[in-house]
Amino acid sequence: MSSTLSAAEPGSVGFNFLKVSPGARNAGMGDVGTSVGTSLFGVYFNPAATAQATGSAIGFMHHEGIFDTRREFIGGTTQMFGGVVAAGFDYFKVGSLEQRLGPSEEPIGIFDAQDMLLFAGYSRKFSPKLAGGFTAKYAAEKIESRTADAVMFDAGVQFMPMEKTTLGLALRHMGSKPKFGEDEIELPLTFAGGASVDVNNLILAAEVTAPKESDVRFNIGAEKTFAKMIAVRGGYKIGYDEEDFAAGVGFKKSMWEIDYAFVPYKSGLGTAHRFALTVNLK
Repeated sequence: MSSTLSAAEPGSVGFNFLKVSPGARNAGMGDVGTSVGTSLFGVYFNPAATAQATGSAIGFMHHEGIFDTRREFIGGTTQMFGGVVAAGFDYFKVGSLEQRLGPSEEPIGIFDAQDMLLFAGYSRKFSPKLAGGFTAKYAAEKIESRTADAVMFDAGVQFMPMEKTTLGLALRHMGSKPKFGEDEIELPLTFAGGASVDVNNLILAAEVTAPKESDVRFNIGAEKTFAKMIAVRGGYKIGYDEEDFAAGVGFKKSMWEIDYAFVPYKSGLGTAHRFALTVNLK
């Protein structure tokens, strides 16, 4: 598990919790988001995603995953400085990890791993067809007694070449190389591009991502909204080791938005359940 949570060797990619998106809407659509949406949770995929937002909003997420993992998220957006400001806190924990110095029947102890992310970003519309944004982030990671931290940035744009069609480009996790003691590790730098179309309350989206440490991946997703209140979502991922299908639902009434995502894993690893609440303030 330590190789999943951090870096196994000097020069390898760490801070892998940054690869897992927050929220439930995009997760239920197969993690498409570079060209989709205006919610707070869309900032993960593309800092320009909130440029179309109006008013203010507060978002909360609870995520229960495999291997006794838990994730909590709180953040908000508001219109300010001629655009939209977003900020938030993200906490990720894995508990009850067994510690061994070598192959053995019984562990010599139990430890946990914790990750924390603080972020603040800004986005704005430069024209009716073009929006851009950036996000500054500070991340810290602790595995047993070892710690590391890093400062990084995201940048992105969204372009609408025609009505109901959006193209998006984003570069995520650019920053300094953190260190666990004397071991220097890489951040999970990722380039992403996608396109989406919204016709008759049906959003169809496709996305390609190029992580620094792995092959190119593809994501496709859809969302159908009924009576401006209930949304049904589905998605599929190509090129991922343990994920492919995902599904979700959403409910919106007045100032309240509740989203749920169902993300099963292969190899008998179980299923992740995500719940997110957004409160839209005027």
